[in-house]
Amino acid sequence: MGWLQSDARSVHIYLVAAAIGLMAFVLVYGVGHLFGTTAYWQMPMVDERMSLMGYRYFLNDSWHWPVFTNDAVNVPYPKSVAFLDCIPVWALFNKALSAIVPPWKSFSADAYLGLWHGLTYALQACFGVACLRALGHRSWRTGIVTALFFIAVPTWIARYAHPALSAHWILLWAFYLYLRTPAGQASSTRLGVAKLCQLGVSALVSPYLATFSLLIFIPSVSRSRHWRTIAPWLPLGLLCVGLATWFGGYFAAEIEGRQWGFEWNSANALSWLIPPRSGIVGDAQWIANVNPTPYQYDGYAYLGIGILALLAVFLPHVRLLNGVIRRHPVLFVVIVGCSLFALSNHVYFGSHEILEYRIPRFFRFISNQFRSPGRFVWVPTYAVILFLLHWAYTRFATGRRFAIIAVAALLQVVDATGEWARQTATTSHRHAGLVLDAWRPLIHAHRAVMILPPYPCVLDEKREGLDAASWEIQFLASQRALPINGTYCAREQRRCAEEEQAWATLGFAPDTLYVVLRPALAVAERFEAAGGHCAVFHQGRVCSTNAAAIAAATQAKIVSPTPGPITLGHGEKLQVADAEHLSAGWAAPEPGGRWTTSSVASVLLHLDGEPPAGVSLKLQVRARLCGARTTQAVDVLLDDKKLATLQFDPVSNETTSVRTVAIPDRDHLRRSAVSIQFKPQDPRSRLGCAEGARPGVWLTGLWFE
Repeated sequence: MGWLQSDARSVHIYLVAAAIGLMAFVLVYGVGHLFGTTAYWQMPMVDERMSLMGYRYFLNDSWHWPVFTNDAVNVPYPKSVAFLDCIPVWALFNKALSAIVPPWKSFSADAYLGLWHGLTYALQACFGVACLRALGHRSWRTGIVTALFFIAVPTWIARYAHPALSAHWILLWAFYLYLRTPAGQASSTRLGVAKLCQLGVSALVSPYLATFSLLIFIPSVSRSRHWRTIAPWLPLGLLCVGLATWFGGYFAAEIEGRQWGFEWNSANALSWLIPPRSGIVGDAQWIANVNPTPYQYDGYAYLGIGILALLAVFLPHVRLLNGVIRRHPVLFVVIVGCSLFALSNHVYFGSHEILEYRIPRFFRFISNQFRSPGRFVWVPTYAVILFLLHWAYTRFATGRRFAIIAVAALLQVVDATGEWARQTATTSHRHAGLVLDAWRPLIHAHRAVMILPPYPCVLDEKREGLDAASWEIQFLASQRALPINGTYCAREQRRCAEEEQAWATLGFAPDTLYVVLRPALAVAERFEAAGGHCAVFHQGRVCSTNAAAIAAATQAKIVSPTPGPITLGHGEKLQVADAEHLSAGWAAPEPGGRWTTSSVASVLLHLDGEPPAGVSLKLQVRARLCGARTTQAVDVLLDDKKLATLQFDPVSNETTSVRTVAIPDRDHLRRSAVSIQFKPQDPRSRLGCAEGARPGVWLTGLWFE
């Protein structure tokens, strides 16, 4: 076994490391997962769903400039698919390959992320080995053990569900280039170009990884302590990141918005030590809760028992750190800075918030863009792992002492099985609430999909559950890259209030599937009155001009027929509190009437008999006035035509008041169904109402005479 102690040629050890990484991937996820053939890829977890949607829309788009701008994924606004975290560099490679090898297009539409994850596992092991080889540890046994350590980093395994951010090999690549830089000497042009390539690739994977790479690049260039190296390469590095970020489509209108979550998506001060999922001790949060906010998983940085064992062995020699810091002062500053930034301005020690401070105004643009500071903990995490392995290999390299490291590696791998078990369970099935095999033909029978409200507009907690149905319909639409009015993405770009105001007169386009969720049901009723074919599902209704598609979906029992219009004779009063099937923007009945709950509410009617000359609509109605809202204007529409605007104030807003609205075209009432819509003109809700309700209308009754 002496060959294990001999030096390994780089190409050979990298092949072995890649094989170890790929083997671990196959053992955890299976061969089918690699090639996109498992049930999981029919409806993966939401972040992977987003990435795959972004790639599919990019893949099916024509080549144009800007490369990553797409007109179909966020109709009517152009959008950069980079904000769907589609991993631009990987998307570009696969699309280019599809142009050369046409069958790759259909294959990669399903296998895109499986192949990416397999590549990530292989490169994670390879670059971990590369870093230790750069530190002088070139034997077969150190290479194999290093590969095992780096594929068993719990922090990295836990990031699987976010494909772009799972590319921790990019961080290791940056550390490798740092370690290759000779201290106190001018760097070679070849090494400088390699660093620029690393920065460019990182910027085309994720802005976070580009930021981390740039933070390591700065001490890497500074390490030469040679002005002829620092002066040209530092600005070139900044320029490279800027150009790659611009090319990748990240300099778009979406970045102007402030990101939420900086104070919650942080790292816990104990996150290195306490495992939420360990293959040896299980969930150790009975010791300390390292997830006191709902989003501190972003700062998850558990080192693993094997690395912690090496840390325990190292602690008596902690004075050695003084020399290490002197040799790497700029990198040390970066590591400390990333560690502090990862804690955010709300510092948690276990479940206790021990420090809170205000971010200076000058620096708020940083916290407004980096909503997940906890991810910055990855830089110090990998620095600690690299240092401990280097120290351990140096101290225990000879004879039987190497067994200490081998045992630590075994413990690390066994401990990581806690995270791997979670990943196996998560990826063993598809994450769908809809009956996909029945919904797919309904969606694919159309040339476009419109979801109302669009996904970004259903995220408040009052509309809980609507986003899940929207996610799944978006994903099915992406299989054919059907134009759609917005998807789940990292940066939203919808004008929710403005778009809601247009619902009452929104056009009904042919060959478009309208998925109308509960807040917008008035739109579905108006489409039905216009002759559209609609059906009910658990979160709303679907409408289309394609009668056959709706009929097939009804036969498949994923939707059911609508209740149809309420039949009302002329002169007959509809008592709203007693009316059945009144759900398009209406609250549950109360004694005497109902309140509207949406920006537009509808009553779908069939008028029995011939409308008399001079017919008018009678409304027993009042408006919600409270707090600073002392007046209100409400539009009343017959289908998409405005009949009148009713004005309400404290004097006129009497419970018994009856409003008369003229009907200019009585022929319109002869249709098989008509929709009476109520639309408050002021959509604001922050006007002092104690219950925080939207501006609403209370309707007691309506009739025609």
